[in-house]
Amino acid sequence: MAGPLRTVITAPAVTSFASLANSLTAVASSAALTVGSTNNVADHQVQVTLTGPATVTATASTTINLFAYGSIDGTIWPGSNTTNELIDGTDKAITWSANGNQARFLGTAQATTTTAGTSVIYKSEPLSIATAFGGTLPAKYVIVAQNQSGAALAASGHSIAVSEIYYT
Repeated sequence: MAGPLRTVITAPAVTSFASLANSLTAVASSAALTVGSTNNVADHQVQVTLTGPATVTATASTTINLFAYGSIDGTIWPGSNTTNELIDGTDKAITWSANGNQARFLGTAQATTTTAGTSVIYKSEPLSIATAFGGTLPAKYVIVAQNQSGAALAASGHSIAVSEIYYT
């Protein structure tokens, strides 16, 4: 068998990340990303880029935490069925309750640009979706951002890049 191959797939826009407040409970979810069915897909690696404000006041934590929720078919999603916490594969704001959630922690996005007067850019490392779900990809998944940067994110400049890793 040949080694793994990679292809970049189109990720949905992430408008819900716009102006995301610094909060433990106010988070934002991307639209669902779909795992391809034509290749022998082994993993998706995602890299998240978020734009912060021109200045950030240091707090105890100045990161953006990244999570994933998975679905076996795009219609059955984990979590609460309350309106605020409903994970449904759409790009939207979510309010996590104090009761916790079933999100899988992926990693963090750290500030990479801190030049005075320019927006702070947060970028994650490539993050494995299969690893977050115990080695097997869900059919669909969403990426959730939890802003712990100390300030609200910018109104634009957010993206998710996805690399599909597969075997022929």
